[in-house]
Amino acid sequence: MRRLVLVWFALLFPVMGEELEVRMYRVGEVELLKLHRLLVPGEEEEREDSQGAWLGKPIVEPGFESRFMKEGKGWVDCSKRIEEVLLVKRFNGKALIFPKKDVMVMKAGAWEHESFAEIVSQHRNRKIQILAEVYAVPEVKAGMRSIGFSKKPKDAELFGKISVTTLPGQLGKAKIKDGEMELEVQPFIDANRSILEARFTLSGELRGIKFRLEILPTGVFGMPWVHELGALDGKTTLLVVITPEFILEDGQREDAWILREKGGEFLRDKRLEQVEKWGEKKQAGEFRELLVMPNLIEWLNKGDEKGAGWDELLVYREKKAELAGVGLVYDVRSLFEQNGISFRDGDFIVFSKFQNRIYGKLAVKEHERFERVIKVRDEEFTPLIRIDFKQVDRDEKLLKKLGITVLPGQVGRISLGENLSGRVEAQLDHINDRIEVRLSLTDLEGDQERPAIDFNGTLEKGKASVINVDVRDTLRAWKVTADVLSADQVIRVYREELKR
Repeated sequence: MRRLVLVWFALLFPVMGEELEVRMYRVGEVELLKLHRLLVPGEEEEREDSQGAWLGKPIVEPGFESRFMKEGKGWVDCSKRIEEVLLVKRFNGKALIFPKKDVMVMKAGAWEHESFAEIVSQHRNRKIQILAEVYAVPEVKAGMRSIGFSKKPKDAELFGKISVTTLPGQLGKAKIKDGEMELEVQPFIDANRSILEARFTLSGELRGIKFRLEILPTGVFGMPWVHELGALDGKTTLLVVITPEFILEDGQREDAWILREKGGEFLRDKRLEQVEKWGEKKQAGEFRELLVMPNLIEWLNKGDEKGAGWDELLVYREKKAELAGVGLVYDVRSLFEQNGISFRDGDFIVFSKFQNRIYGKLAVKEHERFERVIKVRDEEFTPLIRIDFKQVDRDEKLLKKLGITVLPGQVGRISLGENLSGRVEAQLDHINDRIEVRLSLTDLEGDQERPAIDFNGTLEKGKASVINVDVRDTLRAWKVTADVLSADQVIRVYREELKR
């Protein structure tokens, strides 16, 4: 991995009235030493021969209160080393490390916290873990169930679970108990490291019920997503809960390596908050935050062998109010000046390599020109299409149910029990108000084969349509409902439910 040559952009001074926050980091002496060696030139003999003394001095009193510092002895003040890793003239905080347990507690401002988190994350290798759980819930809802799994439904029983850990883009497989459950996953990450897209096939037989689900699910890392398979008897519903996570080399969840003093996992909370805001009104004004392509620097310098690369870029060190909590960013003003963008006194354009985001303060007209220079990605989550099949009698009593969630233009397949199976392909119109669908549903009962249901047409969002009626012994009708799920709304409901 190439070393980033970080250069001070300006002298830093504590921001008047800046609120200091306490966070716990799962980072040890060995990793901190590697970072220091990578980012701070020289001091090789001191680092190698110190046997840990280079970290700092042992302390008697921490100097601040924290729920993470229950151990009385063994803490070392490593503030000086954090200051050097952050490459600041003055670290306006305090960092204490407990070498025996690879835990560091830091009290600092948002800028220092964000910068340290991004520096460490950039130099860590990670994999993707997909956990699939199958629950039986003694309740069958005629409508659609919430896709956010904020808490286990009342009286829900876990039938089985299985997980696969693999690298992005690589196929991973797992199998337990002679086919009781099998999982095959090929996961992908979007550019800003928040969204999962995957090829996902889960199959098996639990408690005598066979099932199979083939979809291309999408979701936010760290958040469980519910896919309701359906019900065979009108009494018990099977749910598949899919949870994508980033996993570090030591097997720990990445989201768990930074914890807030007041509770919560910092990385996970920040990710959910960012995705939830994607549904808000488009930004206007002089300060804007834009999601851009990850190879922005290389793209700006195409055809120029002497163009600035990461090694030559300055790390932006001014504490602008607009950048509070943003973290480590690079000053890319000169690159855009070369592309015709004009700057006033106090204007800036900085780039977060970790988040693939541009933060810029410019005149409104210059923003319009700036967005024509670069390729700005739409900050949106592809809508999900939920298709529910339900069979009812003449009194509208629910007899059977089958459900699947698909991405627009993608095909999903599902089977439940020996006889019930479905295939779905759906697409949205330009205003997401009507759903074009190609559906097939096969239901066999006993020795008598019932004809497969084939339907090609358009459905109104959220409205049930009758697609098949059987009037042989007793009236039975299959109805289908299609709906569109917006991720920002799903996450908003999920986060609200967590607070209850």
